[in-house]
Amino acid sequence: MRIVSPEYRSTGVFRDHLREYARKLDGLAAEMRNNSLAQTIHQLEDFAGVNLRWDEVVLSGSAPAFVRSTRWAVGALDVLIHNDTYINAELADPARAPTTVAGCMDFGWSPPASDIQQQFGGEYYGIINLEHCVAAANAQAADSFARLLSMSGYVQLVQLAALCRHLSTEPTQSESVQLARPPLLTYLNVTDKRVPVTSHWILDLAQVEGEGLERTRDCWASVRFKTQPIKRGEQLQYRLVLRTLPDGMSYTDYFRPGYEHEYTQPVDPATPRERTGFMYLSILRAGAALDTAVLQDWTASPREAPIRPLEQVATLKAHTYNWFVPVADDLSAAMIAEPSELSRLHQIVQAVETSGLASKPGAAVMSNPDFGADSAASDVLKRSAVDLTSQPWTLGVYEQRDPSWSAREERVERVQVRYLVDWTEDDLTVSLQVVSTARSLVMCVVLEEQFVASPNIMETAAEVPMDCLLTYVPESFFVQERKATVQAAQAVAKNIPRAGIDLPHPPRPSEVELGLVSPAQMADVLSGIRATQPNKFETLMAHVREELRHRI
Repeated sequence: MRIVSPEYRSTGVFRDHLREYARKLDGLAAEMRNNSLAQTIHQLEDFAGVNLRWDEVVLSGSAPAFVRSTRWAVGALDVLIHNDTYINAELADPARAPTTVAGCMDFGWSPPASDIQQQFGGEYYGIINLEHCVAAANAQAADSFARLLSMSGYVQLVQLAALCRHLSTEPTQSESVQLARPPLLTYLNVTDKRVPVTSHWILDLAQVEGEGLERTRDCWASVRFKTQPIKRGEQLQYRLVLRTLPDGMSYTDYFRPGYEHEYTQPVDPATPRERTGFMYLSILRAGAALDTAVLQDWTASPREAPIRPLEQVATLKAHTYNWFVPVADDLSAAMIAEPSELSRLHQIVQAVETSGLASKPGAAVMSNPDFGADSAASDVLKRSAVDLTSQPWTLGVYEQRDPSWSAREERVERVQVRYLVDWTEDDLTVSLQVVSTARSLVMCVVLEEQFVASPNIMETAAEVPMDCLLTYVPESFFVQERKATVQAAQAVAKNIPRAGIDLPHPPRPSEVELGLVSPAQMADVLSGIRATQPNKFETLMAHVREELRHRI
């Protein structure tokens, strides 16, 4: 099936065949388990009234007696395979002799009859602990039956039926679309200026001030997808979109594919629905996207001629911010490359220019460079940034930090993005440039895919950070801010009961100190108190400010 139609789960071409196979395998497995695989089930009567001869009982003075007999057969067998011929051959096998075990049956099983008594004048013995013997026999039979299920091929049948059911469903990720490489980012520094920076805490709590170096940049990005090869009988349809998400939401939070049970649809509404044994793909889009711009209509991988439209501009709402970057206390270090990096940096810039990524500083990136793993520009593919400044060329690799601490001055605004699509056969490249904002944002380049047998639409997304605005801030600013935040959190947590505020789970100072509660989250808690309990909120703020003033 994979050879005939590699994307058969997406096209549904073998769906009915796989379901039929699954049903027949289920039926065969049920027939095997119900009619040919068996296990012994013993009851009290099997051990009560049994007269054991003296040679079937071992007595050893003060030690408990035990039975050594071959009266009972315990275990499991396949009644179609384990016939007299099979069993006799197993028992007579010279390599295993002497033995009473054949397959999963023990024909010489002895009960754990530690409690016996003499009968008929001491000539025979009877078993007293009947329940213990029954439990031991049935426990061993259940274990043998489990081994028989595996040995007979029953488990393999069930696994194969489950595999057929699974392959008859649509996949939770695209079979035909993949990101050929991580997004390629390129920046050109535009302006640098020193600016005052202030902690983003609200309500005049934990305010820290300092100085930073604000840098605005032109930003280009290149995203490369691989789509369905053109030599396919059943072509899948794609649509390219740009999408922005609300603050703090990743694309895996927004787009959530999963499976749900399929039920019968009875003609009579009064008849209860029943599970069919199959599942179907259900896609949950958690919350609404901030905005979406459709770049192309539905189309398949181009067979005849490449798709190379002219550059166009999309306008959509985006969550923008100023990205605070920690640096050494000397802000001038943000402008100077380390001497040891200059030779490698020149190689990177040369590789970028040679591949057409930027023919000169400031040139728009609308080509598709593809650096190898050992290329001098391989770091660029890992979200390093090539800063195309005039003199000297500089390389900046920006530390990733918790956005709740580093994304500042956040707001929603409309941005314009210039894009170019280059799609040749199964190679699709999307180039982007932010043209209407000098702030940072995250753009999601999404390739949507239509399934054939259902209305489901699969999405493959690349999250592209377009960091057009950076502010280099001394590390000491973050240290002071965290210290002030912990102090404020301690004061808030301490004074919430004092102000008589009813809060189920107030943030703890230790959670803030460990980074489990961000300043923005603490501000949200205070905002909620102010909205629901305004009078108590004012009392709380008075206590908190008084305590912070004493600490200072």
